[in-house]
Amino acid sequence: MLICGSVWVIRITRSITLPSEEHPLCFYSDQTRDDLRRLFLQALKSARESIDLSIYALTDADFLSLLQKKRQEGVLVTIHYDAKATSLPPALQQECITLPHRKKSLMHRKLLIIDHKLILLGSANLTTASLTMHDNLVVGIYHQELGRQLEARLPLSHFTLSDQAGKVWLLPESRSNALESLLEELQKAKKKICLAQFTLTHPALVEGLLSARSRGVIVLCVLDHYTAEGASRHALESLKEGGVSLFVSKGQQLFHHKWVCIDDKILFTGSANWTKAAFSKNSDLLLALHPLNKEQRKYMRKIWKTIKSDSERKI
Repeated sequence: MLICGSVWVIRITRSITLPSEEHPLCFYSDQTRDDLRRLFLQALKSARESIDLSIYALTDADFLSLLQKKRQEGVLVTIHYDAKATSLPPALQQECITLPHRKKSLMHRKLLIIDHKLILLGSANLTTASLTMHDNLVVGIYHQELGRQLEARLPLSHFTLSDQAGKVWLLPESRSNALESLLEELQKAKKKICLAQFTLTHPALVEGLLSARSRGVIVLCVLDHYTAEGASRHALESLKEGGVSLFVSKGQQLFHHKWVCIDDKILFTGSANWTKAAFSKNSDLLLALHPLNKEQRKYMRKIWKTIKSDSERKI
């Protein structure tokens, strides 16, 4: 149960299962009744050897306390964080390996690696508001080779899970390759593109959506209502003129999603907004996964249905 202002909000959540060898890839979202706060706490509590965290905002007191406790238990704790958005307690800085990002650009990744093999990545920050109020998507992956590659900060990591293939780009190091791959898939779209995005300003990506629409592809786009009236306003007007079906989120919470699903087959998601800064300046992350299996397609349709019902149509 959450209290928002003077309103009581009751949120019934599903039980949380972490990725494992038996279930190596899982999707989580508050809009499918997943408790993201419980998910991340459960993952941290499971650590036995190491915790490698790259994060923009880390302010929830329970997470700060748990990270310190894990270090005292002998777990190696490494925290890459944005110094403008996060201020770590002195005790945590002394006991853990802390790497503050103090550049003009942002440390904008949201990436947690537990014991080199359990990976959580997506759009959620480790703040109380992000995990309990805002709209987010998190992908959980159990894959030791990928975990090791991400810990080594390789610009591009490849992985396979059964009959699925995935790529993870660490931005900005792999900026051109990541952007080109995303644009290529938009260009190859045949039937439908579903985009859920917090901020959309990148002209090449806007043009990619317009190009797909001009070829007869159904293009559906949901934007955060705050950015739709601000940073994303110009892109919204261009898409509206190009015949893209536009929706804007409702409510006080941030619509913090950063994903696109193309032809019900390929998913791009991560921490990167569709902005020039995300692909050329900020420390960000982009995941591509294909082909989506039956259960994953079902999940994405479910979250899309919820997103649309919680949004206001613009055109």
